[in-house]
Amino acid sequence: MSNKETSFIFKYYKKYLPLMILVLTVLPYPIIFKYFIDTVIPRKEMSQVVKWPIFLAIIVVIRVVFNFIQNYTASIIEQKISRDLKMDLMEKTLRLPLDFFVKNN
Repeated sequence: MSNKETSFIFKYYKKYLPLMILVLTVLPYPIIFKYFIDTVIPRKEMSQVVKWPIFLAIIVVIRVVFNFIQNYTASIIEQKISRDLKMDLMEKTLRLPLDFFVKNN
């Protein structure tokens, strides 16, 4: 994609950047699971091995909630960007002179 195409597309996305940042909230979960698997389990500390599954279960529930929020937010962003593109296209079409439609009929 050329720079012009990229800037054209980004024009629609930057309005919804705060909502898109919400999508990044799912990143900490794999890091927490990695720590549990790489650090807690090899030490074989039973007190930690008992506590971590409860903590991980809570994280899974939180992740499910955030996944729902993420999917909902992505859907809203997609619909709004699509609406904005359609509105811009309609406005541009309505500004065309009548001769354009006569020539291209």
